[in-house]
Amino acid sequence: MNQEIHDKMNTYFASKLAACAAEAAALEADDRKDEAIFARIRGNVYDIFRTVFSVALNTEADAAGMFRKKLDEIPRNWQTARQLAETHGNSGKAHIEDIKLQTAAEIRRVFEAVREESI
Repeated sequence: MNQEIHDKMNTYFASKLAACAAEAAALEADDRKDEAIFARIRGNVYDIFRTVFSVALNTEADAAGMFRKKLDEIPRNWQTARQLAETHGNSGKAHIEDIKLQTAAEIRRVFEAVREESI
């Protein structure tokens, strides 16, 4: 993976993590605790994939392939958890899993767009 992709993805993750932290703090200050939790969850997903991206760059010859693989594997677990929550009528847990899945899908879109424009 070239340096341009590396730099753009790291900038993307840093900006998203900062935005989620700021949003969570503002919501918490406004006594909107549930929404603050959702912002922190999004931040956690960005942090997970930032870590996976970093590990891929440092350990894999095919870093892009490994990162894509993890973009498939990790959300599969969240999809299973979402279906289970829905089966048990736990709409709150299902919503949390939806947030994770939507954030992972956004990360995939951004990664593919960055790769496409860097080729």
